[in-house]
Parts: sequence; structure tokens; C-alpha cells
Amino acid sequence: MHTTRHSPFECPTCSTRIDSTSNLTRERQPYEGAVALCVYCGQMLIFGKGMVLRAATDADLDRLPKGLRTTLENARAALRQAKSIIAN
Repeated sequence: MHTTRHSPFECPTCSTRIDSTSNLTRERQPYEGAVALCVYCGQMLIFGKGMVLRAATDADLDRLPKGLRTTLENARAALRQAKSIIAN
């Protein structure tokens, strides 16, 4: 996993300030069009123009390779399960 620190941006869903991103597959910084998962709220996000995060639409997710979409959905489910266990 490669983690990159950068100027903070805000999750458009939960408003959490995000100042780093981790790439699970390669050493690569975020780029326009990259998909992200907010670890605070579980929202799937897209880096848009100017590296502004926006919530991923169904159309965005439909364009992802099936394996990537499945990986993101599994990560989101694991995140939500972990948060549920911690909360109890």
C-alpha cells in the first residue's frame, strides 16, 4: 500500500477533511478520474476536475472494471462491519 499526503480536501458526503490517500494496488498519487472510498462514511468518490472529490454516481461505478467495483464494494462492506463492531 502506498500512502500520499496532500493538501486537505473534504468528503462531499460526510465533510471529513482528508489529507492523505492510500493506493492499494500501486505507488500512484490520486489523479483526475480516480476512484476513492471515504474511510469515515464509506462513500465511493471520484476525483473530479481540479482534484475536487465528488460522490460517485451509478454511471461512474458502472464504468469500472468488474473486479475493481467488487473490491470497492467489499472494502466498503468491511469498513461498515468494523465500524458497527467498534460502536457496540
